Amino acid sequence: MEVFASDEPLYYERAFRPIRHIAVGIWEIKTADVRIFGWFPKRDHFIGVAGDTTQRVKDYNLYTGYAGEVERFRDGLDLDEPKYVPGDQPDAVVSNFSYPF
Repeated sequence: MEVFASDEPLYYERAFRPIRHIAVGIWEIKTADVRIFGWFPKRDHFIGVAGDTTQRVKDYNLYTGYAGEVERFRDGLDLDEPKYVPGDQPDAVVSNFSYPF
């Protein structure tokens, strides 16, 4: 999370991807221990709606449920369209994103 909030490049590695597109406009930001689900209303601005431990999310396969929670929350807000940054690649939503390979 510290790297995401800083000006340092956020590297997208094969073994561990710190950010992942889950559904239309919904993203998961990952650490070794925590998963945060939310969306980007504009580039480099993440709104986290739900979080949980990595182990619990994996054990109970909670990805779809949290994606639905984010979508319902976002859709319930009176925001200008588009409500999120389109795209499913990390460099669409994070400007300091780097692919090291």
